[in-house]
Amino acid sequence: MRSLSHASRRALLTLGGLVLLVNAACGSDLTPFKEIDRLRILSISSDPPWLTRTSTVGSIPEAELTALVVNAPGTSTVTARYEWSWCPLRAAGTTDGAYQCVFSELAAGMGMEIPEELFDLGTEPTANLQYLLPPEQVREICEQLAMAELPAFVSVPQCTDGFPVSVQLIVRQGTEQSVALKNVVLAFEADKVNSNPHITGLQAIDSANPATPIDVAADGSTTLKRGVTYLLTADVDRADSEAYTYVPTDTKVPETRHENLVITWFIEGGSSDATRTGYLPQEDDSDVAWTRARTLEWTTPKTVDFERDTARLYLVIRDGRQGQSFITRTVKLEE
Repeated sequence: MRSLSHASRRALLTLGGLVLLVNAACGSDLTPFKEIDRLRILSISSDPPWLTRTSTVGSIPEAELTALVVNAPGTSTVTARYEWSWCPLRAAGTTDGAYQCVFSELAAGMGMEIPEELFDLGTEPTANLQYLLPPEQVREICEQLAMAELPAFVSVPQCTDGFPVSVQLIVRQGTEQSVALKNVVLAFEADKVNSNPHITGLQAIDSANPATPIDVAADGSTTLKRGVTYLLTADVDRADSEAYTYVPTDTKVPETRHENLVITWFIEGGSSDATRTGYLPQEDDSDVAWTRARTLEWTTPKTVDFERDTARLYLVIRDGRQGQSFITRTVKLEE
């Protein structure tokens, strides 16, 4: 390990204060990506995805963390066990199934005792992360890290408009385990924040009866016919493709862009024409492109291929700037 400079030491000491404050306040590689045949974390959502703090008095801003955890068809996740944690610095390329938080290790090398328990966010299905330090102190941490001589295995956060701290979720059920990471941005300025995009509903259109869209209800009461091709359309507000300031690496001239929106479709049974659909407004912001970004052709499974009489659908939407949310639907299948 390379020696730590004065800037490195100062950064770690400041981060130690951040850690203490937060603690005080609070299958098979060959399986197709869209196939759900084991315990998996499909999404972690932070509400909001960017935390902002404008005052050191009053209530402390916090983000609520939720996860979309699934298992093979017919397997409930009610008994799943959750382990939430957060970390300002993680090791890159760990191979133990999780992502090691190296802050305690680095601090120990300087004679600081920072127990890993300080990063614990609990074992409930949901968790909360708070923004305790003033933004100017968080900005200072980022500036110090950028100058620090840290080991090569440490992933230094890229702090443009905020400090992206890392949240990790480990879910265990029986002998299975799934691990996922999610960045939550501690924003420096109140006007540079991001919101989550949302899917508010789902429609299914039968090509034989296109004039009558079917609302895929959240209560699981919707029935679709087996072996029929439906056009699934996700309900999304186009304003969820938010405007933001982008600075190209070549020209360094700030420009206004709108967020890309990408929907990942996880569907039990049958076949579909894609796994992801996306809206890329910098390339094509037409109405046709917007509609295409929210639609998927799904051919429902036949009994010979899928004996279960219900199928689950999971839709995850992301905006490329840590914004992310999801919906789940279950449909009945009939001949």
